[in-house]
Order: sequence, then structure tokens, then C-alpha cells
Amino acid sequence: MDYLSCKAAVREASQYFVGSRMKDASCPVHTEAHLLFEGRNLLVLSIYPERPGLFIAPSKGIRKGMISSFSDILRARLKGARLAGMTMPLPGERIVEMSFEAPWPNRPGEVYRLIFEIMGRHSNLILVDTESHILSPLKAVPEDKSRIRPILSGLTWTPPPPRSGIPIEEAYRNDLNIDGGYDRAAALTQNVSGLSPATARQAIAMVTAEMVSDVRSALSELVSRSDGRSGYNYTLEGRHYLSSFMPVEADPGSIENHSPFSAAAWHWRSDAVPAEPTQEILPRPHLKNRLESLRIRYFKELDGVVREESRCHEHDQVRLKAETVLNNLHNIPRGTSNISLTRPDSPEISFDIELIPSLSAQENAQQMFELAKRLKRGLLEVTRRKIELQAGLARIENALLTLEAGESAEAEKVLASEGPLAIKPDPHDRQPRGPGRAYTHSGFRILVGRSAADNENVTFKIAGPHDLWLHARDYPGSHVVILAEKKNVPEEVVRYAAGLAARSSGAKGDSSAEVMVTQRKWVRKIKGGKPGQVRVERFRSVRVRLD
Repeated sequence: MDYLSCKAAVREASQYFVGSRMKDASCPVHTEAHLLFEGRNLLVLSIYPERPGLFIAPSKGIRKGMISSFSDILRARLKGARLAGMTMPLPGERIVEMSFEAPWPNRPGEVYRLIFEIMGRHSNLILVDTESHILSPLKAVPEDKSRIRPILSGLTWTPPPPRSGIPIEEAYRNDLNIDGGYDRAAALTQNVSGLSPATARQAIAMVTAEMVSDVRSALSELVSRSDGRSGYNYTLEGRHYLSSFMPVEADPGSIENHSPFSAAAWHWRSDAVPAEPTQEILPRPHLKNRLESLRIRYFKELDGVVREESRCHEHDQVRLKAETVLNNLHNIPRGTSNISLTRPDSPEISFDIELIPSLSAQENAQQMFELAKRLKRGLLEVTRRKIELQAGLARIENALLTLEAGESAEAEKVLASEGPLAIKPDPHDRQPRGPGRAYTHSGFRILVGRSAADNENVTFKIAGPHDLWLHARDYPGSHVVILAEKKNVPEEVVRYAAGLAARSSGAKGDSSAEVMVTQRKWVRKIKGGKPGQVRVERFRSVRVRLD
């Protein structure tokens, strides 16, 4: 499907589908995604190398086909979502963007984009979030396949490098130097982006037949005819072509006229792709299930790491806020929770700075300086972890593709390399229940004591001297431990654990609470005290909201 055919398909599909809600989605084969909208026919997005494109199927049913991680995520994010728009945002580029408004009432403004890149054998379908983070691609492209533009979950989607030449929509306004070359159609293709060799030959033929005065007029006429109202199939030199306008150079006896354009497009697709693709049966389904579980685990951790990396990049901003507070110590009384101050280096710019009311301005600044140091140190660690997770996701995606093709060796290799965490536990081999309620956040295990004796075990038998210990200040409650294992704990994890400590204490009915945070080595048993009674020699405070 060339550029003008894409424009015709998008014009017709946008009039038909935009405003409808998505009812279901599936991937009957690994080169297609089928989207079913309420009260509408099936929308087929195909990356099949010989016939990539956007098609409106005659049927209103959907085939479940194979189980696919892409279709699972597509269904989870977009089921019930309203298609808000369908456009080709880049002139001359075969990129279709479909915007979906999320259906959940508790996520106002959440928008997902389904990016359809139609580029022959490099075609792809990519689901991204509001910030262009890739949630899942139909076809994963690891760095060893494309160092310039890998397509993996967790990365940020960027458009492919633009093609050279004037966009076909703007060609009529510019001079086109094509008369001096041996092959005028080839020269026209090089000068105009979004122009296929077949369309270039049609434009030259229109000028030769004196249907128009010059090439620029021919291109303008072809663009205006690609409105989606009709389509044409024709054969030329043994090849089957799809056109959004009446072809000039083809044999009139080989031309088939269809209305609307989608009917011609579906007929063209059916020449090479079976109308009813056979369902693929995957070998060893338990391997598929384990790979999917592993992929979800990687994706969740990568999502947290990407957010943490974004927060760590703010270390310079946090340091600048600390310096701003130091420069205004006399203007900030104790008890202030929020203040707007001008930057010391740019008086015309002001900061909204949140403060801990129980601390002085100088103590607040000191905490900000310490936070900036931790963020800067943590940036290297989260970046390293992000690269590891992206490489792991690429291995899993490749294993899923080979498994869908009927080969299980790569899947077994990936699962074996992941060790015991990737192996489904035997339900008959249960471990004895350990102390504390267990939570996991961004890869860190967090334990919360359930009783006084449990607090004693969590703090002094499970936690090591360098693990983080948390407790609601001035309230009875659970001991909370972050099993850091000598790793730097991101502030996001600390605040998550602080929330657990506050909600597991006598402060749970308050609007906010102050939580002590320290390494376990600074927590001491009270001699002769009851189980769980301790004294803390050093700590810092974290205030969390409970409302």
C-alpha cells in the first residue's frame, strides 16, 4: 500500500470508525492485528511484507487466533476506549496514528496512541502511552537488529528518519527538476516524498497523454482523487497493483473498479493473504504461559525503573531548590508547608517548593541537598538496570516469536537463563510462612510486621544491618523493613514503604503522618523491654499523606 493508497484508506476509515468504542482485539497471525469496534466492521492492520496496510474487512466478527502478548496488552488498554482520531501526521510518510481516549473514569485525560508504520518488510504496529513510552510492539526490534532505532517495550517511540524530497501534497508549489534525466519517473520519485514508482509513472503518463499541463498539476490531481470514495485493482507486467485513482498506463481490460476504496484494498490483500488465516497452534503451551508471565514481570519492573530514572534526572532541580531555600532563610518561618521563591540565578523565574512544616528552613534545605545526592547516585544504577531489563525483554520477545513459529529451543534457553524465578513453582512444594506481610515495589522486597513478636523477628532476625527500617513516629505500629541487600534504595520505594508504615500504625486515621527512616543498624532493643520495643539512635523523617 503506497502513500496515496494509505491516505485514501485513512480518509475512509476515519469517517467510518472515529467516535466508536473498541469492543475487542486479537492477533490471528503474528503479522496482523484485528480491531473490532461497536456496530462496525472489522479493522485489519497488517504488517505482512507483501501486502502491508490498513483494511476494512467485510465481516463484523473477530477471530481469536493465537495468544499474543501484544493483543493482550492492546485489549487491556484499549477495550472500551473511544477512537478519538486517525491521521497521517507526517506529510510524505506512511505513518498512521490512531488516538484512543481511555475508558476508565479514574484516568481522566489518559490517551493511548496506536502507531502504524507501513514500511514494507519493516512495517510495525506500536502501542504508546501519553508520553510516547512504548507499551508493546507487534514486532520487537532489538538493538542488534537496529542500533539506530530499536523498538522495544519501555523505550520512547520516535518517528523514523524522514525521507528526502518535497512532500507530494506540496509538490505543486515547487519547481521539480526532472526533465534532464534519462528516467523521468525515477527522478520524480527521488524529488518527491510519498511517491511510489508506480504513481510516478502514472503522473508522467498523464502529462504524456496531455491530460494535464505539467507534472505538478498531475501530482495535485492524483492527491485530490485519493479521497477513499473509489479504488482500482490492475495488473501490469505480471504484478497486481492497488490504486486510489484511475490508472492511465494500465491495460483497460485489466482494471477493476471498486467502491469504496476499502473494497479494492481488501481484494488486493486477498491476492496474497488468505481471507481466513489459519489459527496457529503453539507448541508446549506451558512455555508460552511462563514466557508471558516473565514478560509481564519485566514490563512492570521496567515501568517502575523508567519512572525512577525520570525522577533521578531532577537532581539538579532539587539542588537548585535547596540553594533557593538557603538564600531565603529569613523569609521562611517554621511551619511553612509550601512557598513560592524566585531562583537565585534567574529572578524572573519562581519555584513552588514543598517543605516539611516540622523542620526549619535550613533543615529542609539540608534534606533537599541529601535527596539531590541520592538522586544523582541512583541515576547510574537505574540506567544500568533499564538497559538490562530492555535486553531481557528483547530476548523474551524473540523467544515468543520463535515459539509462535513452532520452535521451542529459544524459549527453553531464555527460561533456563532466568533461573528459579522463571520456573513455575510446584503447588505441593510450599515453603513455611515467614514473618511479616510481604510486598514488592520496583524489585525491592518489603516486610511489614503483623504483631509485636512479628516486629521483633522482622527487625532483628530477617533484616540485615544495612537494610532500611521504618516506623511511624510517636505512634505504636508495625516495624517495616526494606530488604536493600546493600543496594541504593530509590526514594520512590522509601515513600511507598513509609505509606505502609503509616497505615499500619495508630496514625492511620490522620490526614498525614511522619515516618522514621534509618538503617537497621541504628535500631536497638530496649533492655528488659517487651518484644518489638526499640530505641532509634539516628533517623531521618518522611512525611506521607494518608487521605
